[in-house]
Amino acid sequence: MRFDIDDSGTRVLITGQFLAIDRPRALCFTWSNSDWNDPTVTSIVNVEFEPAGDGQTLMSIEHSLLPPEEFDNFHSGWILTAEQLGTRLERSPT
Repeated sequence: MRFDIDDSGTRVLITGQFLAIDRPRALCFTWSNSDWNDPTVTSIVNVEFEPAGDGQTLMSIEHSLLPPEEFDNFHSGWILTAEQLGTRLERSPT
């Protein structure tokens, strides 16, 4: 996978590769970011989905091997991403 993000005039390249896809339970993929202090570092993202009753799904995200100086940015970023995904799915017909 590849994302090109232009935020405030700064272009960031995020790349990764799916390591596992276990529909409908889990995803696992690598994550590298061109603006990290060491852009060759590769982190791992695990996403798990669990039924939570009433048609709801609990999504858990674990981002490991993340450079320590990036933790706060990614913590808030994953919260925002999960909220946006939830809003999008609530509006989508099933």
